[in-house]
Amino acid sequence: MSTIVFFIVLLGIILIWYFSKSKSRVVEHNEAASNKKAAIEKPKPVICNQPDKPIAFGYKTIWVAIKATDSKRVIECLDMHDVEIANWETGIVAANHSWKERLVFVSPPVKSWVFVVGGMPCLDRETDPDVAIDFIKNIASHFSDVQYFGSHRVSGWCAWARIIENEMVRAYSFGDGETLRDTNDLTMEEIELDLKFLDTRTQEFIDSNVWEIDDHWCPDEEDVTKLAGKWSLNPAELDELELPESVGFVGKISSKWDQR
Repeated sequence: MSTIVFFIVLLGIILIWYFSKSKSRVVEHNEAASNKKAAIEKPKPVICNQPDKPIAFGYKTIWVAIKATDSKRVIECLDMHDVEIANWETGIVAANHSWKERLVFVSPPVKSWVFVVGGMPCLDRETDPDVAIDFIKNIASHFSDVQYFGSHRVSGWCAWARIIENEMVRAYSFGDGETLRDTNDLTMEEIELDLKFLDTRTQEFIDSNVWEIDDHWCPDEEDVTKLAGKWSLNPAELDELELPESVGFVGKISSKWDQR
């Protein structure tokens, strides 16, 4: 009898130990899953509405320069939502770190130009529909002069486009060692800056061996900002201008401009 009682007690102890370990494993699994989710989810950008002076930008980003004196008109044109006031520093930082969320910073007017910076369509190969071009054309239907610029150092992507009075003046992009698009003739400002690059899709380029004899056979991020300076304003030099403190806006553009 005592032997049976002993085994019953022993079995109970084993069962208690087993279930306590199982519960511990479940808790550990849930904690690990929670930690993994927290690591994947990016924290919401910190936005400050305290006015500050314009900061320089123009590298590893996309921006549009619009001939305008009213930022709110630009916001309406972009059909933005979740809009809030933001100063230059926190607005640009937030926009450049939230591309997938289509977050952009709309600047206050600077010398009759309004900048839109951040999560906008990427001007690369011609597609149907051509989301980036349609995006620029949409803005150009409301404003007389719209300029698109972008660069990304890792892929070597560089792009620029300009529409004046609803006419496509120029559209160019390059990335991963290839010409992605080259629409219309070089502008006077491109010629002045020597931004004449052979189209890698042509036999002329293949026969030239230009990449072996010319270090500047393709555009770089400095070319993009320099051209911006000729067409409108060079954003990499904004912090050198004597401008008052001001604020702009951050918000999300319409999902119809999502390229994914």
